[in-house]
Amino acid sequence: MRSRRINEPHAPQPTSPTTVLGDPDGTLLLTAARVASACVVPVDLTGETDPELSRVVILREPGFVEPFFAALSDSSDPSVRSETIVVVAPTPGLADLVRSMTRGVRVIDCPIDLGTAAAWNLAVGAARSPWIALLHEDTVLAPGWEELMGLLRNRGVGVVGPRLVNSDGSTQCTGWVVFRDGRCVPIDDRTAATTSEARRSDGLLDVDLVSSACMVFATDTWRRLGGFDERYFPAVGVDVDFCLAVRESGLRVVCTDRVEVVHASGAMMRADRAHGDRALRTFLIRRNHALLGRQWAPVLERRPPFPDADDELRMSVGRYWKDSLFEIASDARGPRVADRSITGFDQLIDDRVPEEVSFRAASRRTEVLEDCIAWSVREAMSADDEVDAPRECPHAEGIGARLAAIERSRTWKVRGALVRLLPHRWRSGRL
Repeated sequence: MRSRRINEPHAPQPTSPTTVLGDPDGTLLLTAARVASACVVPVDLTGETDPELSRVVILREPGFVEPFFAALSDSSDPSVRSETIVVVAPTPGLADLVRSMTRGVRVIDCPIDLGTAAAWNLAVGAARSPWIALLHEDTVLAPGWEELMGLLRNRGVGVVGPRLVNSDGSTQCTGWVVFRDGRCVPIDDRTAATTSEARRSDGLLDVDLVSSACMVFATDTWRRLGGFDERYFPAVGVDVDFCLAVRESGLRVVCTDRVEVVHASGAMMRADRAHGDRALRTFLIRRNHALLGRQWAPVLERRPPFPDADDELRMSVGRYWKDSLFEIASDARGPRVADRSITGFDQLIDDRVPEEVSFRAASRRTEVLEDCIAWSVREAMSADDEVDAPRECPHAEGIGARLAAIERSRTWKVRGALVRLLPHRWRSGRL
């Protein structure tokens, strides 16, 4: 049975995805979404037994469930055999909500946040098709987006993405380029003036990376490169690392403006969260940016320095193509295996996460949170050194509030529960 949307003439508007103050775990938001789902006919996304495209999405917030699946169904081409794999974060009741609002979707219910890379690795490893489409929950698809799959048949193309637009129709990016210090710059209205002369005969624009908000690639490419690098945990930098690996393997990373997709930028790591999550977000950006710089130093050394002004930025982006930084190899030169993996690419059993994977993810998340706390303390101490009396440093007080918020977060509580329930396993490093 092919993907189709069963229309409901008086269906309620989707619940806003914004976190409700006083509701840090999303309980009130989830309750509102359940009430809304009771009035909505389930979206039928029954997959094929021999799909040619696997659509993979991580769902974290109930407010995205109805609009995401509605757009996915409305935009699906019946001639494209496909399956839909949803990795559901450990928000209470979210997996049941997805099942109640959809039909034929493969749901991977995570007992703990695996992190973006590990969740994608498990989902892609469980996929039954030769082509993968990664999607964000805040992506709104439009008819024709599946044409991206056909562009992978162009010479040497390893990853392809669409032109991303904001909800008001303005350009968000047509791919990204990376500078010497690892900073990524979108091809948007500031930098797009030089792209027309940079397109190849096939009309595609070679870039350093495309956003995982909508990224299409071959399953064989993912397997040959060793999957997504799970050191970028739990998020930030995963798609950058993967695209750079594709580029270095000799394949092209390209973007096309023939396909447009709406994306609510940054919803996976929004800044409007509680204080603790903002502290963690800042820490992850710094930590994973440093990791990217160390891992890709030989590649980044060939890049120009990051410019100071917009005019210089346009010229620097233009020089990317003139300096032949996007040479095409006839074939990928070989594998690049990720150095560390939480999952070990464990196979799913009936779309359930193996217990060992959850243990390793909990351990990795604890390490990240503890590193974040240590970084916050160092930041506070550094701020104290700049004033005569620590009590006069409001910055240090802000750090204290953020630390307290982190320790009140759901993931930190899960970590504490695991330590209490499995102390021997924790101390032996098996968690």
